[in-house]
Amino acid sequence: MTDFCGLPVLTLRSNHLEVDVLRTVGPRIVRLRMAGSAENLLGEAPDTHWSTPLGDFHVYGGHRLCAAPENQPYSQMPDASGLELTELEGGVRLELPSSEGNPLRRGMTVRLEADHAGLVIEHRLVNESREMVECAPWGITVLPLGGKGILPWRDTSRRTGSVLPDRHLSLWEYSSLRDERLQVADDFIVVQGLSAMPPCKVGIFTPLGWGAYTRENFTLIKRFDVHAGMKHPDDGCNAEIYCNDKFLELESLAPLSNLQPGESASHTERWEIVPAGHSVV
Repeated sequence: MTDFCGLPVLTLRSNHLEVDVLRTVGPRIVRLRMAGSAENLLGEAPDTHWSTPLGDFHVYGGHRLCAAPENQPYSQMPDASGLELTELEGGVRLELPSSEGNPLRRGMTVRLEADHAGLVIEHRLVNESREMVECAPWGITVLPLGGKGILPWRDTSRRTGSVLPDRHLSLWEYSSLRDERLQVADDFIVVQGLSAMPPCKVGIFTPLGWGAYTRENFTLIKRFDVHAGMKHPDDGCNAEIYCNDKFLELESLAPLSNLQPGESASHTERWEIVPAGHSVV
């Protein structure tokens, strides 16, 4: 495959996976396939876009890097031009420099694992302005409807008998606890990828450092480092799920940083694709 929505792609290959990244827009991962398969395991959203003060922002689908918290002037900036692509041994580095109205350089390094169906994605924000910027790298993965997103919100192996709260749930204005897609269990939050309106979004702080998406033939597990005690976006969330009538998003967030000019913040996700029914605990 040489293009995605008419945009040129670079394909990374291992004995287990094939990954397409956009060559000129992004940084974006737009396709994820098991080796030898044509099925894109990621969601596609070619018609999803919205206006920003500097032009339209296109989702396209797949995986992207944003700067949290949302709705700051530079959380989701147009990225249709200026991408710098550097091929690496076993991977690729994608960099979008800062621009007028956007002080942040956004970078994504993608490497395939050699011994299993996995990849490592390092996200990086660099403050290229002359003023401090508070932000956090925010990895957003678009996935197709028909599966479900899962977040663990407590570690049952480390119960201490504490009388203090051990979980919190962030809800967005459009979300409802009565939404049929949302299941709030003792140890897990589950969102079914069903088409319904209005959208549904939930956020938690998971001490276990993973989120998953599962459907009939595979499970995608995203693992990330846990930074307990540090300030996170969205009232303390390091993992979120969003669902609308077109796709589901599985998201992870780094702690907030006060980036001085020239400083950077990074956030790494480690993905693994396993057969459906595989335990993710």
